[in-house]
Amino acid sequence: MEQSLTEVFSATAFNHAGGWANGYSGLEVTLNLAAADGARISSLALKSASTGASTPIAATTPLTVAGCQRPFEVAGTLCSYGGFSNVTPLAKTGGGTWTLADLFANAIETGALPGVARANITDTSNTKLWPTGRFFQPLSLP
Repeated sequence: MEQSLTEVFSATAFNHAGGWANGYSGLEVTLNLAAADGARISSLALKSASTGASTPIAATTPLTVAGCQRPFEVAGTLCSYGGFSNVTPLAKTGGGTWTLADLFANAIETGALPGVARANITDTSNTKLWPTGRFFQPLSLP
C-alpha cells in the first residue's frame, strides 16, 4: 500500500508511476498524505461488512491477499508489487487455476460482492486532493 501511495503522492517526481492509488475493500485506513515516502499509513483495520466493527491490523500481522500474477512476473510479485511470500495459485475444482476474471465472475454469481465493505480512508494531514474552485483541470466550468 505504501508503494502505491508513493507512486502517486511522492514529493519526488521521479518516484511517480501512475495517477491513482490502489483501492482495498474492507479496510479502514488512517494515513497522512503529506508524510514521507513509505511512512504515510499510520493504522489499518479490517472492517466487518455485517457488523461495521473494526479489528486493528498490526504491522507484523501476516495477511492473505488476492491479486494477479502475470506470466512474466518474478516469484513473490503480484500485480507488479514485490515482497510477497508463499504465493500460491488458487486451484479450481476439476483442475486449472483461477484468474481474476474467474474470481470476479464467481463473486457475482454467488452474491459475494454486495457484502464487501468499501475502504474507509482518513487523511490526518487534510491534504487537498482537488481544487476548491469551480473548475475541473484544465477546463473551466460555467
